[in-house]
Amino acid sequence: MADSDYRQFLKECAQSRFASAQAILESALKRADGSVTTTAMAAHWALRRGEWHQAQWLIESGLSQDPSNPYIYAEELLLNFVRSQSEEFAQRFHVQMLDSMPHEHPIYLLDVVRRIWSEAKTPDDAVQMVREHDWLAQSSHLKTLQEFTNLEDVSSSLDLEGRIGRLAYDAVIALVADREYLIALLMGRLAAIMAPNDANAFGAIGIAELVNGFDQVADRYLHEAEFRKASDMPRINLYRFRIFTKQRRVEHAWIMARTLIDEHELPWLEWCTLLDLLNDIPDWSSQYQQCAVEFQKRFANHPQLPSTLAYLQLCQALKDGTLDAEQAVATIMANPDWQGFASALYLLAQLQQERDLRTAQEIARTALDLNPYHPNAAHWQTMRGSVGEALEWMGIFIPKQYEGRAWPSPVEEQLIDLMFATPMQQWSAKWQAFTIENSYYHLDAGANRLLPWVHRQFETHLKSQQWPLRDILKGIWKKSFFENATRIATLLELAKHFKKHGIELVLLKGIANAIDLYGDLGSRPMADLDVLVVPQQAVNAHRVLIEQGWTCDEPPIPPRLRFQYASTYRHPGGGMVDIHWRPCEDFVSDVYDPADLGAFSTLEIQGVRFFTLNPTLNLFATILHGVAWNHLSPVRWVCDARLILQKYQSQIDWVRMLELAHKYDCLEPWVLGLQYLRRHSAISGVLPKSIECALLSDYSQFPLLRVRMQSRSRVANSHELIATVEHWQRKLHLHAHDVIVAVGGEHPKYTQARCQLRNILWLPAYDPEFAMRYFGQDCAVHNVITIDAAHSCLVRLNSRF
Repeated sequence: MADSDYRQFLKECAQSRFASAQAILESALKRADGSVTTTAMAAHWALRRGEWHQAQWLIESGLSQDPSNPYIYAEELLLNFVRSQSEEFAQRFHVQMLDSMPHEHPIYLLDVVRRIWSEAKTPDDAVQMVREHDWLAQSSHLKTLQEFTNLEDVSSSLDLEGRIGRLAYDAVIALVADREYLIALLMGRLAAIMAPNDANAFGAIGIAELVNGFDQVADRYLHEAEFRKASDMPRINLYRFRIFTKQRRVEHAWIMARTLIDEHELPWLEWCTLLDLLNDIPDWSSQYQQCAVEFQKRFANHPQLPSTLAYLQLCQALKDGTLDAEQAVATIMANPDWQGFASALYLLAQLQQERDLRTAQEIARTALDLNPYHPNAAHWQTMRGSVGEALEWMGIFIPKQYEGRAWPSPVEEQLIDLMFATPMQQWSAKWQAFTIENSYYHLDAGANRLLPWVHRQFETHLKSQQWPLRDILKGIWKKSFFENATRIATLLELAKHFKKHGIELVLLKGIANAIDLYGDLGSRPMADLDVLVVPQQAVNAHRVLIEQGWTCDEPPIPPRLRFQYASTYRHPGGGMVDIHWRPCEDFVSDVYDPADLGAFSTLEIQGVRFFTLNPTLNLFATILHGVAWNHLSPVRWVCDARLILQKYQSQIDWVRMLELAHKYDCLEPWVLGLQYLRRHSAISGVLPKSIECALLSDYSQFPLLRVRMQSRSRVANSHELIATVEHWQRKLHLHAHDVIVAVGGEHPKYTQARCQLRNILWLPAYDPEFAMRYFGQDCAVHNVITIDAAHSCLVRLNSRF
């Protein structure tokens, strides 16, 4: 379903039917199937709209779930190209991925750009490559490329560049008019490669960069277009004027405005923008008066002139002090003509900023949509990217740190300290101080996940008192409770079916901790159920789930059983369960022995007995699972670990944990997690001497830790790549049919040389056909483990894309 939606969504985008595309996306998101393909669709929509922060987060989210999904991989390549991350783009792009992509996807246009960039020596070569590209027959929605193929032979390369530049310029203008900003950017950059000396090509890429928010780059290109005298100078000058007003370069804006005014080429919106800029800059009052007089004459018959003059009078009254801010706010909000007037909305947002930042930001968003080149636009665009704000975008909750992180934020640590380190009698006062300092609407996703626990503690211990946001916290807790109650019902149903087939379940992570540690279903939010089975039962568990209507993209076939630790199953009704055959990723090793987990603890749910990890293993797995980069804040592991220590510290076998850390080659992250807990007073008393010695070590800059604590969008260096290869060589008993391949890395030649010194097979870029070429017909009997430095040493198995 998600795959067909994705393809239809791209078809609608390709034909600029954005309302239909948005409807498909919203329908897919409402199903909440959690599929990476749906996330890729949302990321593509964000890219089309130029919302780079949202796109980055969605791509990171998709990669963290399934880095082998070709659709999310393609969106990441698009983002790399848009952000001019040429090295990352070159390392990650491979032609074979096109086989699985719908022909409407812009990745094919990227392939055209890539080939011309790397292979074409002249504009004639570039045109020939466009003509010969297999995709051209399917790209009827890009008329300009079709016209490139019809270019007749011309007398010189410069004449050909001139034709290409004009075609590209007209295409970009048409695409911008259709709000196809992403495709306009791709076409603009294609023009810059195919016609590097043409003025119109500079104009095309300059306009495309500007509408996508890359103002500084756009300024350079448009300046070059002006210098070389592009054929549409009034439009070039207009876009340069927009840059000047947005950057508040009043002298440049005034000179350019005079040129446009003399040529009768300054539109109504830009006149209003100029008046706002001149009125806001000291010592420019005479130019403002001159401009205001000309404005009234030029637009004497314009229907919006009376309301605009009233707005200018209001601005003057504010400036003179005859009108205060409250009166101005009331006046603006009472005037219906100003609700779609960008200048008035920018002023309203400015006046509201000190009183209600959230309302001001909402007003500014509307103003930005109406006029993104206003003198106040940059302020609100910067704030939108940097202010700590949790937002819901297309129904997806996106945290303020769009690229994720590895440790709790200071705000999250304040909440943790409130619940664990603050005397109960101070809770109410400290919570009130917290809400004054941190608006609820600006909390990130990690902090929001702690609020159900805050509510439950307050309701249990401070029931007779009042505290801020009590009703909101109650609603958040209720939502978590009902979601988890549904998961309990799913768990009991699955347990019944598994029991018939002799499969024992061990509860892991969220559901086990919610019942055992939090004592309450609503206090521990979670996204899915996590259960553990012995490796020998994983295939049987898979068969039972499939019979019950569950689906799985990556079933536990023998190679996955050896190299992975879990498979995710989804139900059409919305349920999701992870079947583990190892507690977490760090237990992936040829030396894994289920007996290492020791004796299990037990708990009852509605009369049904379940196993859980004993406190020692639960703490060990909690730390290892938590101490890693995550696209969402990893804060929950800290609360889980602290509650384990509060309830069971006397039962923790510290020496056993140290032995397991050495056996499974995960000493560094385990020590890092313990050091964090010790710093925050979660561990009391003196630990065994061997543990205290381990805690004295500083592993924070070890290459393996850097890989673990960085996002998948980062390119690893040679030290990190080699350390990861050697890590897997220690964890696996490599046989004749096992091959580890290192791929890419910063400074490829240096990385290649270092790999050769260590007899590590190295490739410059990921190649899904490597196994076939290297082993020929015997490739099916080989396990190829690829360590991909282009994605922070991502492990790819069996060369499966």
